[in-house]
Parts: sequence; C-alpha cells; structure tokens
Amino acid sequence: MKVAICAIAKNENRYIREWVEWHKNLGISKIFLYDNNDPEGERFDEVIDDYIKSGFVEIIDVRGEEVSSILFTRDRKAYRGSIQHKCYIDCYYNRVSDFDWVFFGDIDEFLKFKYGYTLETFLNQDVFEDADTICVPWVTYDDNDLLHYDDRPVVERFTRESDYQWRLVKSFVRTNKMMYDDSMRHIIHTFRLKGDRVKFADGSKLLYVDNVMNFYSVNPSTVNDSKCVVNHYKTKTIEEYLEKRHNRTWAQDDIFAKPILETLDKTLEDFFKYCKKTDEKMKIIDEFKIKNNIE
Repeated sequence: MKVAICAIAKNENRYIREWVEWHKNLGISKIFLYDNNDPEGERFDEVIDDYIKSGFVEIIDVRGEEVSSILFTRDRKAYRGSIQHKCYIDCYYNRVSDFDWVFFGDIDEFLKFKYGYTLETFLNQDVFEDADTICVPWVTYDDNDLLHYDDRPVVERFTRESDYQWRLVKSFVRTNKMMYDDSMRHIIHTFRLKGDRVKFADGSKLLYVDNVMNFYSVNPSTVNDSKCVVNHYKTKTIEEYLEKRHNRTWAQDDIFAKPILETLDKTLEDFFKYCKKTDEKMKIIDEFKIKNNIE
C-alpha cells in the first residue's frame, strides 16, 4: 500500500524536520510539500535537504502566491478559493495517481494510530472497503503553560490536551476519484468526492451531508473510538503564536474566501480558547505590543 501526504507550509523550518520524520516513521510513502514561503524567505532545503534529495519529500513551488485566487469548476464557473484549496486540488488531480490514499494535513498536525494499529492495518480494515474518504478527528493540545520556543520536539513539549476541542476532521482520500465541483472551497477539512462514500475513523458511516455548506457532520463518538486521530499542536507557546499570526493574511472561509488581515485581538481570542490566561503570558503579550508598536 502506498500512502502520500499533501501539505502546504510557510515559515515552518523550526518544525518541519520533526513532522517529516514522524510521518516517515509511520510508513508514509511520500510527502508533497507546497512551499508558500515569501520569495526571499526561508527555504525547506535548509533543514530537510536529505529528504528532498532522496525523493521522500517533493517540493512544489508556490512561493509568494496570494492567500486567495480565482479558481474554476470543471464547467468553467469562477469562484474565489484559498491557496490551500488550490494546492490540494492540484495535488489530488495531478500528483497522487500512483498512490492508494492521500492524507491532507498541516505541519502542526501529527497522525497518531491507537490500539496497536498502524497506517497499513488501519487503512486495510474491512470496514473501509466501501469508503473513499475517511474522516480523522482532531485532538488539540494546549501550551503546557510554556512561554517561549525551545528546540525539544513538539510532541514532547506539549502533552496536555486542551479543555476546548474544536471537533473538525482531516481526511484520508482514496485516489483517482472525482470531486464535487461545488465542494472545492471546503476541501480543507471535508474532502468531498462524488458518491459520498464516507466513514469516520471509528468505522461509523457518514450521518448526513450539509448540502448548503458541503460539510460532513462529525460523529461525537469518533474521537474516543477512533483508531486514528490527528494530534493538533495549534498554539504551541504564546511567543510562537504571536510570531506566527502577527500580520497574517488569511482567506476567510465563506462563499468567496475573502482575504482578511488578522488583528491582534483576533489572535489572542483564538489563543485563549485553547490555553489558560496567566500573568506571565500577559506580560509576553505586553512586550510584543511594545516591540511592534501596537496600542
């Protein structure tokens, strides 16, 4: 069985090697990594050149591309999609035909198999024979009350599950199928193929499809009963989160995926959904405001 991962990344050189090695050790066959760094920014070959030269990681250059762009459905109807959507669509239709499955994930997401399962034994279960998409739930970790970056592995630094869990999913997708055109803008979390042959990672069937928003419903039991989860290290520390999100432009996931410049208030609101407030963290925030002339 050959399984690929598709990801798009920017400013991830601190973490990318651990993420690549983690998934190589799980048995992933190849990683297609879309490089969305700034044209003069960091380069992935600075830290994973050996994996690139071996062919385990293939870099696709989308450096400097905007967060949203005009895309087209197969009947040439235009819509605005994010750069992430664009890369996922390119990867699915143009790069993974020689693989059995492809997983779509991010650099802060680590696949984990439970109950003695491996990548191969998980995907080879009889219960998934009639599935084209397997929805894998997130388990989000908080900051462990750490304040600053250090060079220990991410999975060792952050070991505490957040009290707040946003129950989204990521997907294993069987290759060489056809997507619904009108679902392309929602491809990040709910990769929807024609036929809707979808199961959750606990083996249960899709409950229903929201045909307005094209999202799959999430089965609450799938987290505990799933033999595979996505450990999501969303925030890391307050220092790292501020560095990553400051002046970030992102594509709002509405009908037209409008680009939005994130405010500090939005950044902090998001961080403290998952992490507890402490005086030490508020001091880091105050220092960040002074450094960046934010009132």
